[in-house]
Amino acid sequence: MHEYSGFEKRGGIFEGWALLGVFTVLLVLMTVAVLGFNGMGELGVRALIRATARSSLVLFCAAYATTALLYFWPSDATRWMRRSRRSIGLGFAVSHAIHYAAVYAVIRLDAHQFYVEEGRSLVDPARLYTVFILVVMVALSFDTTQRWAGRRVWQGIHRFMSLSFWVAFIAAYGGRAVSEAFYIPFALLLIVTMGLRVAAFFARRRSVAAAA
Repeated sequence: MHEYSGFEKRGGIFEGWALLGVFTVLLVLMTVAVLGFNGMGELGVRALIRATARSSLVLFCAAYATTALLYFWPSDATRWMRRSRRSIGLGFAVSHAIHYAAVYAVIRLDAHQFYVEEGRSLVDPARLYTVFILVVMVALSFDTTQRWAGRRVWQGIHRFMSLSFWVAFIAAYGGRAVSEAFYIPFALLLIVTMGLRVAAFFARRRSVAAAA
């Protein structure tokens, strides 16, 4: 979820592990607020599922677009984002962990509706795959595991699994955006994020070719 380098040795709560703590506190506060407003029952938990799905998408896009943003618009802000990509990526993992916990809570509250009326499955292959890649990406978010895997192997896994999450998000939000205007901004955010990455990739290739 970040480039192969350790956390920057900088102070403040918006750097390194402290920043991850900030994201975690904010996500916990969001969870409390959503459940407090909507109740602890099924309606409240379903509201939490929706809220964490959106927070996960925003954090994912922020982490996924950092390198491209820095390439096209170098500034203190984009340098901070690039430096903080590990924290942002792990914040995404925290958000999605809460999301999966909320899905499990819905099953516990009303298994019949989840399995029979909605026709869903806890062992849905797509859901299991996203859980698997989330665990792998978190495991490879530490210098020790990255050194063990090797730079090229880790980068290849990271790129493939990040792309897998992007596909999962665009599949979930793209279809909804066609019929519900509320989801259009989320789908556009995903499209812009991928567009920036693709544009930065080809721009770097042109620069290398020109230099050669």
